[in-house]
Amino acid sequence: MNKCETIHERITQLVDTFGKGKNTVFASIIGSNEANVRGYRSSVMPKFDFLEKIARNLDVNLKWLLTGEGSMLRSDQQALISYEPSVGSYLLTALCHLIQYVI
Repeated sequence: MNKCETIHERITQLVDTFGKGKNTVFASIIGSNEANVRGYRSSVMPKFDFLEKIARNLDVNLKWLLTGEGSMLRSDQQALISYEPSVGSYLLTALCHLIQYVI
């Protein structure tokens, strides 16, 4: 996987991976809104609470999110990601991550 140079590119990669390229789907998974996702994918510098929502809901490696270094996910969750599953699978994965965080 190519190294994403900017945080905007990394957010776009997350939207493509978890939201099937759709800002609205990704926003609903992390608990944000489409306008924020759209802005952060282009040129607006993301706020901390948005980055925190990504990390908490998707088990994303913060070092990767902020710098592009390391793997995208914190743990061995790479096996759970398939790039062509249904939106329901993404929602289920996000829900599992949330439950693991709460427990």
